[in-house]
Amino acid sequence: MPILLVGQDGPRAGSQVSGRPDDSALALGDYPAGAAPAEGYLAGNEFRAGSGHTRFAVPPTSVTEFAVVTGGYLLGTRDDLGDGQVAFVGDDGTTRGSWRVVPGNFLLTFVIAPDHALVGVVQARGTSVVIEDAGRTVTKLPAPAPGGGFEPIAVTGHTCTGPDADCALLVHGPAPVNADGTVRRTWMVRPGRPAEAVDGGIGEVRAVAANGFTAGTTRVIDDGDGACAGVADHDGSVLWTTCKDRLIAFSPDAGLLLASTSALFGSGDHELTVLDASSGDQRLRLRTAKNVGIHEMVWEDDEHVLAVVSDWKVDRATESHTDVRWAVLRLGLDGSREYAVAPVAGEPEDYDGPIDLPRG
Repeated sequence: MPILLVGQDGPRAGSQVSGRPDDSALALGDYPAGAAPAEGYLAGNEFRAGSGHTRFAVPPTSVTEFAVVTGGYLLGTRDDLGDGQVAFVGDDGTTRGSWRVVPGNFLLTFVIAPDHALVGVVQARGTSVVIEDAGRTVTKLPAPAPGGGFEPIAVTGHTCTGPDADCALLVHGPAPVNADGTVRRTWMVRPGRPAEAVDGGIGEVRAVAANGFTAGTTRVIDDGDGACAGVADHDGSVLWTTCKDRLIAFSPDAGLLLASTSALFGSGDHELTVLDASSGDQRLRLRTAKNVGIHEMVWEDDEHVLAVVSDWKVDRATESHTDVRWAVLRLGLDGSREYAVAPVAGEPEDYDGPIDLPRG
């Protein structure tokens, strides 16, 4: 089944990256200060964009992800037991609605359409919902299969209500791995229709581009110890595969793909890679210096990536982290670097950190 995103915005505005191209290990170095992230960022429980600040009435340590959407913000939160919820918060900072999500799912709690008007959430018992109209309209969609454990991957369309409803929510969830190691567990759910299995070469879709390309896991290897990934075109034909990289997000123009190491560690990723979406050819590969981790990476526009990066020292006696710093780096495809958010101090055992970037 072809997957096509509609309602695409043009590339988001980003600042010109200053500083010399740099192929050295990624670290919090002596870089120039640039513009703040084009879509703002979260500092604790305060959203900062330009000269404006909006405070959210949630504990700052519970926010795991957020996005700027039409009429407000989406916050994904977790409590100490790992149970999560998605909250729609208006422009004034007040909560307009919240939805419980799958316990223990730390990858995604919500997805947003390219024009930021629709939000897709899978609730704890498997029911899918699409939120629109600045949080005032919620459309329930069927669960693709009995049970829970489903995760939203992408939402498309302009509306989920009335005769013009064209929304579709892509989800995946638990299913046996095929005998040959391939993964088949991605579904499309739409209003008024039964869920359909996605008939394409990417069994576990992780990213969808505006041109219908999909990226994600194609095969699990060695009894679950490792995985391969790949990209398929809008007809579902696999264009290329890799067993080295974890594929994260397409660039706004769908020409490039952000990736990292196949394994994710508590101290963050240790590699940031940009690949050609059609061929898999490497455009940029940066590895971190010692005691440096990458905790978030998102496209700011077609030429720039934003990365939340931390560094630390190690106490030799206790082996604990000390003097932890966090910052947002703006990285050009030519390897140039600047600070979008200058380094700030963080708590030694806080692996989420005091800074979060909005998801696109």
